[in-house]
Amino acid sequence: MSTNIKAAINRSKGDIDKLISSLPDLPVFDGIGLGGMCYLYNIMGANIVKHEYLLVTGELVECHKGLINIGDMQDVREHLREDLYYNVIEFIGVGYCHRRTP
Repeated sequence: MSTNIKAAINRSKGDIDKLISSLPDLPVFDGIGLGGMCYLYNIMGANIVKHEYLLVTGELVECHKGLINIGDMQDVREHLREDLYYNVIEFIGVGYCHRRTP
């Protein structure tokens, strides 16, 4: 998924539901290494440390957080849906944590 998706979301419930349903399920994170596959996002207005993530498209990006699956994929999707709906986050894409930026 391209980082261009963030510009295409107009935050209506229908658009958010469409985005959520198009995302792949995340494997359960086993807690080993930098991180498993996650949904990547920036927190609106936050000034926090960013990490480098490798998108599934091969693009390397910096963003605030990655939402992982710790066992309940429905809960992960609902968390992302709520945060998008209330404009708390800017969705970046799907990828893997690469490293913390200095």
